[in-house]
Amino acid sequence: MTNRWEKTRKLGKTRYMILSTLLFAITYTIVKIIIENNYDLSIFYSSSFWISIATGIICGLIASHSLWKFNEKRYKENKQ
Repeated sequence: MTNRWEKTRKLGKTRYMILSTLLFAITYTIVKIIIENNYDLSIFYSSSFWISIATGIICGLIASHSLWKFNEKRYKENKQ
């Protein structure tokens, strides 16, 4: 874990948060579309699609920030 986190850490917090947030938002939106709309493509023109993306981005930011803090804490504890 330490070696992998060191590589991620070198790339920086901003890059980590952007990539994690995008991954979360895209996954969240796709899953929500599949569950709620049964592959109905008209969802892309509705407001619920954009609300799903916004929700995914907000939750993704919170989750990625929390994961960064958790991994940093664990990394520093293991380094000592």
